[in-house]
Amino acid sequence: MRTYTQEEIDYLIKCPKVITNPPKKEMVLVYGHYRNSMNLHSTDGTHNFFVFMRKHAMFAENFTIGLDYIPNDGSGHLCLLRCNGPHGGHTNELLTDTHHFGYHIHVAKDYNINNGRKSELYAELTDRYATFEDALAYFIEYCNIIDAEKYFLKFKQLTLFTEEGSS
Repeated sequence: MRTYTQEEIDYLIKCPKVITNPPKKEMVLVYGHYRNSMNLHSTDGTHNFFVFMRKHAMFAENFTIGLDYIPNDGSGHLCLLRCNGPHGGHTNELLTDTHHFGYHIHVAKDYNINNGRKSELYAELTDRYATFEDALAYFIEYCNIIDAEKYFLKFKQLTLFTEEGSS
């Protein structure tokens, strides 16, 4: 079994990425959840990723946006990061009194992966977002997806001033 260092995991989460297979324009309803996905490639051409997005049809605050790493050795997807809304029932193994009935982020930890546990078992509460849309904006920036504005128009920055000499 391949081992990972936390430095390698953190690099994979933050390395610059471009979208190679874009998301659908609209999320698709499947079994009570709106779903979408996209594929990414690191800008240096060495790493592949898969992004999954789900939002409950009736409870909009119940969502997840995740980044999976797809190793070139064929060993299968490895979830590196998940931004979640409140859904309850998850307890952080290190902080056993912290239930995730709030917004939280799961992050892959080397000690979980290298001991055969789920990569994203660790989770921490966050105040970085309070909606699916805010979580997606946070996720895009945090995971360094550099061409996301092509596919997520609502995140495109508006320019207040035009360049000098242009009309």
